[in-house]
Amino acid sequence: AQVFDGLSPGGLNPEDPEAALSLIGERFLALKRSDSVIGTFRAMYAAAGRQPEACRAFLRQGPDKLIRQVASYLSAATVSGSLAVADPERAADQLLSLFLGAAHIESLLGLGKPGAKEDRRLVADNVRLFLRAYSAGRAA
Repeated sequence: AQVFDGLSPGGLNPEDPEAALSLIGERFLALKRSDSVIGTFRAMYAAAGRQPEACRAFLRQGPDKLIRQVASYLSAATVSGSLAVADPERAADQLLSLFLGAAHIESLLGLGKPGAKEDRRLVADNVRLFLRAYSAGRAA
């Protein structure tokens, strides 16, 4: 998944989840807002039901792979003691889902995209929300 492209294996510090999750959020939003990715998702939605194998392959190579990568980071952060995540794959899915609200739907429908300022605010708000749920010292 392109969100992790160019990051070194230790590129996300498990002891600094705010910075790491912010970077993940920024890259994820940039990816989801790109015209090529929006076009790909439109095409896959159109193919749903008619081309199930293509849709399954897309899911495995894109969204599922990204969830596993984020889950791997969340596991490392849990081991380091900075987060308390009992189910990293579920938490990864939850984190990424926070970015798929109304603005994402508007983008898919061709009704415009939020600006950089709005996206920065969305990242900061979502990371704060996620950290409240999964900070070390809280039951996960």
